[in-house]
Amino acid sequence: MAKATFVEAAKKPIYKHGKRVEYVSQRGKRAGQTLSKIDRNQPEDENDEILINVGESYYTWCFYGGHPIYSKTKPRPSQLTQNAFKSELYSIQEKIEDFDHEGDPETIAVFVDEIKSDLESLRDTCQESLDNIPEQLQEAPAGQTLQERIENLDSAISEFEDIDTEFDSQLDEETDRDEDESDEDWQTRLDEEKTEWCDEKVGAINDIDLAFE
Repeated sequence: MAKATFVEAAKKPIYKHGKRVEYVSQRGKRAGQTLSKIDRNQPEDENDEILINVGESYYTWCFYGGHPIYSKTKPRPSQLTQNAFKSELYSIQEKIEDFDHEGDPETIAVFVDEIKSDLESLRDTCQESLDNIPEQLQEAPAGQTLQERIENLDSAISEFEDIDTEFDSQLDEETDRDEDESDEDWQTRLDEEKTEWCDEKVGAINDIDLAFE
């Protein structure tokens, strides 16, 4: 996984694309050779946009053999890996972290189905990869890793299926509403009940372990 570096303030503008420039290598086997690289401090052309202005803080990271990547916001785990499985799994975890139910029970049901579908898609991709490995090699480390991922995903999917997303209010207007309670106060009680129920379901979602490799 790549490690992001935080830069407090850009000393030069950083462009979205950058200009390809030539330079003479000073070291290694290519010493003395004329090579080329992308200089992000120079615009590719007049239409190239500034990504980071002078004085702005930013994060930068790079994968082995690749070009530096720049961002004004802190990169998330899904952005710092080139492993397709981990990137997708981290994206699912990040989606859960970002989820806001807004006190609406219907969003819980939709969200659980969405995450379950994401996990099923990732599991099916792992299963397809495993099926494409020759049978005699499926017990090798690569095959065992895929099998473990499939089992972990199946377990997580099962736990999401066990979450009850059917909201059933326990408040009855005829028996629970006070005689002098205003419509606004009664609605507040109903909304608080929904929010509490949603918080409980989000807790159940977060309790499902997706921290596997």
